[in-house]
Amino acid sequence: EYANGMSRIVNDRLTIGSRVKLIFGHANVTTKIKDVSLLTEEDWTVNSAMDLRISLPGIEIPTDENGAFEAEDIVFDDEIDPIELLQSSFGNVGLGLDIGMHYTLSDKLTLSASLLDLAGIRWSANTHVIHQDASYVYKGIEIDPGDTTAIMDNFVDSLSSTFSFTADENPYYTMLPVKLFVGGHYQIIDQIGVGILLRTEYYKKRLREQLTLSANFSPLEILALSLSYTIMNNTYNNFGFGLSSRLGPFNLYLVSDNIPMHYAVEQSSQMLIPYQARVMNLRIGLNLVFGCGEVRRKLRDLPLVY
Repeated sequence: EYANGMSRIVNDRLTIGSRVKLIFGHANVTTKIKDVSLLTEEDWTVNSAMDLRISLPGIEIPTDENGAFEAEDIVFDDEIDPIELLQSSFGNVGLGLDIGMHYTLSDKLTLSASLLDLAGIRWSANTHVIHQDASYVYKGIEIDPGDTTAIMDNFVDSLSSTFSFTADENPYYTMLPVKLFVGGHYQIIDQIGVGILLRTEYYKKRLREQLTLSANFSPLEILALSLSYTIMNNTYNNFGFGLSSRLGPFNLYLVSDNIPMHYAVEQSSQMLIPYQARVMNLRIGLNLVFGCGEVRRKLRDLPLVY
């Protein structure tokens, strides 16, 4: 992802910003279910219509003149050249937009909102689109007591031929999950503040909500700490932390929104391994902050906080 952003101070209370992004996709697997149904009005009718869209380097699906293929003919390359992987991403290009605002309600209370990843990617490198559009009417099975094996084999062959797949290499388009953030922060004293953040993700006509409560500490001008509690994915034991330090022009940060709470010991190496954790995000980064020394000394800025 390559991005160019700008912000504008509208007045003493309101700041708005936007960012335009150029996105390159490395790999994608997505499904599009059109119809999977079982009708039992007069006879049993099974309908199945779906697409499986893939953009993966190192996979080949040989097809005949009608686009049909057999699953056992799919070839996977165990040794993928990293340079080839990087080059293929330039065939999967997308554009995106982020927008946001920051509003100072009082000296201690600030509100913020942002809409991220209004974006999509056109996948055209290493693409395979697998189609199925079939309907099968079950009319029963005639049983021959003398040859039950052939009866079942014929029934399975009939199903396989009906629910067969075809494939092509046409490009396809996917949208990124759109994310809406709405939050507030209250500065209790100069060194301590608390915050609340509501995260809503919209993807394939479904909404996923996430709520985070946080406490932020700045005991020193060069150090900031954060503790958080998050309700997400129907789980209620998600505790996180953040650490940010400023060493001259270097801003180092480490942040996670879900610290695993349960661990097991791997017997051979005695290594601690987390388990019973559905999701985990861990970010480590470095920002270069320079060119604002006089303003920074005047305002006595604290380190950047995630």
